[in-house]
Amino acid sequence: MDKKKLRIGRIITQGQLSKKRSDRLEYCYEATLSACQGLAGHLSVIQTPGGFLRDYQDLSSYISGPSSNYEHFSKITENAEKLVSQLMDHHSLKSVLKDKTDFLTLGLDVFDINDSGRQAELVGTYDTKEEKVRCWTGKSYPTSRQVDTLIYCTKLETHFQVIDGLSFMVLGCHDLNLFSPRSRASVSKGSFKERAISEMQALSDRVKPLVVLQHPHTTDSPRIWRAGWSGVNRWVPSASVYSSGIHYANRDGLSPRQSLPSVLRATAVGPVENFVVPDLNTEA
Repeated sequence: MDKKKLRIGRIITQGQLSKKRSDRLEYCYEATLSACQGLAGHLSVIQTPGGFLRDYQDLSSYISGPSSNYEHFSKITENAEKLVSQLMDHHSLKSVLKDKTDFLTLGLDVFDINDSGRQAELVGTYDTKEEKVRCWTGKSYPTSRQVDTLIYCTKLETHFQVIDGLSFMVLGCHDLNLFSPRSRASVSKGSFKERAISEMQALSDRVKPLVVLQHPHTTDSPRIWRAGWSGVNRWVPSASVYSSGIHYANRDGLSPRQSLPSVLRATAVGPVENFVVPDLNTEA
């Protein structure tokens, strides 16, 4: 694909969403269908926020934390495929998507049905022509609260994908901070985080991605990702198009700190268009 023809559409969600698998599936169907109807023309990629879909699996036997292995991560993605199939088969959403976009990036969080705290945060790149997820990646760089409970995506090369003939870097939520100057200055020598930063930088230098798509969970201020994006600008100079998937809400359930327009302006660079899904919690 010619870079000049690249068009990215963001599905912008808001408010407090249901944690129930079936309710979230229905919401995601309606949101995606509305975006397909509301975004003009044909798009290269439609991007969702992190945790757009929500699944529950038995993760009790899987290793989490820095010792996570890709075999366990792959088993989680295999089961997650069933949820994606349910979404796409719901009133034949896949046929609608095919008319609207070439690819859809789906944020999908998986929680342990045993309430152990283990979880995995996935991003699936769905090919609308092939009608399947062509690549799974997921969060590789945990927040401080997830160091021991997250099942990491340890195969960092999965973040680098060719989408519509262009080189993309597809990131989970906190993965953007692999490039944050603050994160790089504070990591301990020899730690997992230092190794992840080093490997991600080496891959970026080799692949030279043109587009970076991040899939955060909640964003209510443009300052949240400012350091990460400044690091991408510094250490991934090949990338000229950036976009964060946006779920506009405060993580702690408080009122958003800044306006939605200010968040949208500061979290995308390049040919990125927005479709804002109404906040279900404020509808009359």
